[in-house]
Amino acid sequence: MRWSGLAVLFVLTGCPQLDSGLDPRLQVILAAGSAIADVANVRVDLDPGARDPITALGACADAVVNCYAPPDRDLASCVEATRTCDTDTPWTEKKACCPSKCKAAFTDAVASGLLPREALDQVLFAAPDCFPGVRSALEGR
Repeated sequence: MRWSGLAVLFVLTGCPQLDSGLDPRLQVILAAGSAIADVANVRVDLDPGARDPITALGACADAVVNCYAPPDRDLASCVEATRTCDTDTPWTEKKACCPSKCKAAFTDAVASGLLPREALDQVLFAAPDCFPGVRSALEGR
């Protein structure tokens, strides 16, 4: 079974609009230490001090999600409103940001017919090549 990274992200950030239909085995554990999810014998932990490409991508996604407030603010306007990174090393920036390449990839994906939530999932989670350093980090390079 493949879970949408965006759907899991929305569940973890408390957005009820997209959390329906998730596998019931997903257990969100917000109060127990640093564990944020315990799914099918896989535990996801959060290191709030980490500063790397993966955490920067998470900060970008979190900035978009925290903006999202239907019907007043949709995902497209939130992607646009999120601060654009000033450097190619977003994890070194003081505030959360999204690279301009990711914003453009999101816009292109929506223009090609994807729903905004599908486009965000595609750009930031399924194929995050627009975000510097993420592919290398995921591949352990």
